[in-house]
Amino acid sequence: MNGSLMHRVLAAGSAFNQPGFSREALAPVYAGRYAYGCPSTVAALDAQLAQNPAQGMPFGLPALDGQDFDTLTRWIGAGAPGPTEPERQAAARPAHPEAVARWETFFNDPDPRRRLVSRYIYDHVYLASIVLEEDPQTHFRLVRSSTPPGEPVVIIGTALPYDDPLAYAAIPNLGGIARSLVDAAHATAVPGT
Repeated sequence: MNGSLMHRVLAAGSAFNQPGFSREALAPVYAGRYAYGCPSTVAALDAQLAQNPAQGMPFGLPALDGQDFDTLTRWIGAGAPGPTEPERQAAARPAHPEAVARWETFFNDPDPRRRLVSRYIYDHVYLASIVLEEDPQTHFRLVRSSTPPGEPVVIIGTALPYDDPLAYAAIPNLGGIARSLVDAAHATAVPGT
């Protein structure tokens, strides 16, 4: 979504989602949610918002306060820049690599019983945001990687969390811990752990 489109949906949310707005206005959107897509032009977005102004951002929630709206407007006006490469590299380094290494060693133990335990844990927490006691400010994800601990994470993609990871990797690494950057879903695994 380009900056102009993003600003328009923020403005629509600011105009429509004031105190007392009704989430019932979103019922048609939910009913046909698979038919909707992101409009690619300003005209298409304007037509969509004219038909249903409740689709503004934040979707289904009260409007942003003035300060948050201004902050996002300035960020969009600056081209919506992301982190610089040095900032990304700094974010990829865990504050306590020894704690991460201990967990990776635990999850990658070759003993068949421990591998079963690792598999069970992964099957039940693969969507979780994990915080280590030693570093409560950092969020991690448990992922399956085709690379061993200490190398950049290469996530093994499977249709289901309980699919056999060994079918997809030359180097079995059942549960590498990948640091996640702050994003909408806390789900971007980055190399460096």
